[in-house]
Amino acid sequence: MKKNFLLFSITLGFLYLSLSSNIGGASVNGHATAVLGCDNGIGCHGTASTATMASIRLIEKATSTPVTDGKYKPATLYTVEVMGTNAAAKGWGFMLRSSSSAGTVQAGTFSTPMPSATTKLQAVSSFTVFEHMSVMPGASSFTATTDWMSPAAGAGDVVMDLSVNAVDSNGNATNDAWAKTSSTFTEAGVSVENVASQAKVKLYPNPAASTLNIEMPNAKDYNYAIYGMNGNIVLSGNLNTGNINVANLASGNYFIKLNSGNDVHATAFTKR
Repeated sequence: MKKNFLLFSITLGFLYLSLSSNIGGASVNGHATAVLGCDNGIGCHGTASTATMASIRLIEKATSTPVTDGKYKPATLYTVEVMGTNAAAKGWGFMLRSSSSAGTVQAGTFSTPMPSATTKLQAVSSFTVFEHMSVMPGASSFTATTDWMSPAAGAGDVVMDLSVNAVDSNGNATNDAWAKTSSTFTEAGVSVENVASQAKVKLYPNPAASTLNIEMPNAKDYNYAIYGMNGNIVLSGNLNTGNINVANLASGNYFIKLNSGNDVHATAFTKR
């Protein structure tokens, strides 16, 4: 593998992972690598190979239930698991992007990239991608995960694109083998159960200028985490009285997750 050149990308509906030819992350060459793999012609190395397999798995965070029907629930926290396999691999690179079906805007919000020592979230143009930060270790295979807050109701299909590069760490591009995959997730209908669950939570005012009020049963038992559109947690704590001071947040759109044990609620709000 050529030092400073490592590419790995994955596409999942609105979500895609991209593998770049740069050892510190694929995003140096833009987010299209997630969709095109080494076909993008920008600093790539190695060759496309059927010996390398890339895959994506979506898991509902609160219940640890894998998505098997190809549908996501709006405003719900998931774990996205990306994997690569190649019997000859000694290391890996990757990138993941989540986008609308048209591929023009980001869908949902990433947070908590793992393993934290070798992966990161990186802003690229209007997207935030999940990618390697250094060569991912793994003889024959690797796995990396990130949390993903799905978009609000009405967003439609989400595409996840993934490109991965299996490298042999021999100092040049010989024998490096990349692959890509794409998965589309459709928006699930809102069930009576989900409506009842969301009805328990009242959030106001929205947009909020300085204080965000949240009314729900047993509010003091819930913790909250507010995510920016780059997937980072910008504010967190215990709900206590149900009043959150958001005065210091920059104007823009945010997701808020409320959790108490296995009971999880998520919704979006705007800070003006």
